[in-house]
Amino acid sequence: MQIEKLLWSKAKTDVLKYLVFKRQGISMRAISNDLQRSYPAIKKQIDHLIEAQILDVDKSQNSRSICIDEDISDLVVKLFTYSLQQDVYDFMKVYSACIDKLFLGKVFGQNAKHDLALIYKANTKELLDQIKKNIDKEVFSNYFIDNVSMISMSAKDFQTRYKLADKFVLDIISKWKKQDIID
Repeated sequence: MQIEKLLWSKAKTDVLKYLVFKRQGISMRAISNDLQRSYPAIKKQIDHLIEAQILDVDKSQNSRSICIDEDISDLVVKLFTYSLQQDVYDFMKVYSACIDKLFLGKVFGQNAKHDLALIYKANTKELLDQIKKNIDKEVFSNYFIDNVSMISMSAKDFQTRYKLADKFVLDIISKWKKQDIID
């Protein structure tokens, strides 16, 4: 999903991604430093988002801290989580010959300890390190997510553990969101 097209600005999109996935309650100066963009550019985008009633400025502390407005926070989080989910899905399509199943966990709003579970097909385990490295670099870093907890398991092990009613596998199936990979 190209959320930049929706918001008409990469800087505005990056500010919202940062606030959704990294942290809120931060000053404009700190955001501009973390995003490595000029302060005037970030201030302009934040001012637009405040004017649109998407962001709110908490002036009660010694410094002004920026947060997503409480009234719209759930909607913004869902929109950006959906965008991340689509980007992960698009990334995984490239590796559909290797990946049997993909389950989305904690970072996608599921009640899980891990962020991603990759169930790989037979004889493709050696590609997993490359997939994990590339998804960090190409997808999660674009959302300012530094630490992604991924687990992987062969399709054969997954089926065996499912048949044995393994608690971890049943937890993945019941609590995590399954994303189908289309060949």
